[in-house]
Amino acid sequence: MLLSHDKTVLVVDDDEQILDLTSRILELAGYRVLTASDGFQALELLLHTPVPVHLMLIDLRMPGMDGAALADRVLRQAPSPQLLFMSGFAFPDPSDLLPGPLLSKPFSHEDLISQVRLLLQ
Repeated sequence: MLLSHDKTVLVVDDDEQILDLTSRILELAGYRVLTASDGFQALELLLHTPVPVHLMLIDLRMPGMDGAALADRVLRQAPSPQLLFMSGFAFPDPSDLLPGPLLSKPFSHEDLISQVRLLLQ
């Protein structure tokens, strides 16, 4: 497949079905996709992948290291990728708590691609 964006997205979610579906949606939209099932694996990928990661799509609730803790560690790196969060849980006002927008689960294909394009333009 010819990549139409030449951008890499790292999807981090402990739910394998969401990880697979989200990855497929992004790949069909032309993005290079890496996946991690937890925050620790995501950090390892960031350190060792030969391609730059432009955006991380991070689930907020994961065992071990939650999405907010992962974001805190990622933002200490330079350059750090754009961050987009996802969650199936309600938050009072996530804009005060997160260093990036929040996509509520379940989300549509269109909402996902729209948010990703907005952050990567």
